[in-house]
Amino acid sequence: MRKRKALLVPALAALIMGALGAAQQAQANPAQAGQPAKVAAEAGVQEVQWCDGGVQRAVYVRTDSTLLPITEGGWVPVPGLLVHFFVPDADDHILVTYSAEALIDNADFAYNVPGDRILVRVMLDGVPMEPLLNDQIFNTDVGQSNAVQACRRVPMGDHDIWVEVALQDFAGNAMPLTGHLDGQALTVQQSN
Repeated sequence: MRKRKALLVPALAALIMGALGAAQQAQANPAQAGQPAKVAAEAGVQEVQWCDGGVQRAVYVRTDSTLLPITEGGWVPVPGLLVHFFVPDADDHILVTYSAEALIDNADFAYNVPGDRILVRVMLDGVPMEPLLNDQIFNTDVGQSNAVQACRRVPMGDHDIWVEVALQDFAGNAMPLTGHLDGQALTVQQSN
């Protein structure tokens, strides 16, 4: 028993020292001042984006429990999920969260990529928000609730946020491919 305790104490001390070092390094980061910055991680494979806000100005929430059928084709706006907001001075930080149950009704799910899929993107004044540009897949093969988040600092003025959806049939053998979204929620948090 004493040997285990003797080994446990140095391990705990190393863990605590590592956590303190990480906290000090985070405090030294210039992104703490509220300015977005990107930090490379894992040799450029993944990036962490700092998107910090201050005092909250407003929260906007749009929900819809109506089953929304979707069909193949290009990007289309999700009806009713639009948030209009105003930035009175300088610039504000916004954090956007979209969640919904997503299901493809008659998909052909191959065990290799690409497969049939529902895609979503959050639009800010007509431009897709980061980080959704690289990975917009919003469904699984069994259907479940999913969520995406995006953040950004926006300049003074009027702005609009909405969600768009697309259904892609990569296998080309589901005629026609259909899906649906249900239990949707769009939340926009605005802070200075």
